[in-house]
Amino acid sequence: ASQFLVNISTVKGVSYLPMAGFCALIVLLGPHAEGRLFVVLVVFMVAATQQHLLFGCSFFRAIQKMEREALVRLILAVLLLVTGLAVLMAGYGIKSLVASRVVVSLFCLGLVILFIKKDLGVSLLKPSWRYAKRLVRMSAPLAIGCILVMFYGSLNILILGFINGELAPGHW
Repeated sequence: ASQFLVNISTVKGVSYLPMAGFCALIVLLGPHAEGRLFVVLVVFMVAATQQHLLFGCSFFRAIQKMEREALVRLILAVLLLVTGLAVLMAGYGIKSLVASRVVVSLFCLGLVILFIKKDLGVSLLKPSWRYAKRLVRMSAPLAIGCILVMFYGSLNILILGFINGELAPGHW
């Protein structure tokens, strides 16, 4: 479990960098990029952190300790609600809201890592690049299939964006 956790986390961490760069490029090519770039990158960080949190929760399912996953998800939901309401009621804007989501997500990810170390006795090893490459090769067909399904599912929005130009596809 230690080797799997560390190497998958390394592969995920390395793959987040080009994806964040791609998101930044899309924002920079659009209008009003300077105001949106921070928010888009922080929202990307939230999504990446929560994906990693879900990956950690898969360990709880594997060892049949679903109460750990339930606890983490409950804490995440409550903290997101409380901090979100506090930020909005205090009059802060979207930047503070997404920043609070990053903090809450990182806190819950820390809880997941703590629980995994406690329940599985996992130690955080140095990643093995050979093993990481093997994992990437083995998962490539599934990853390509998932990307194609997501692209296919979003194709209508992309086409509507080209048809409407500046008008958002959701405002018909």
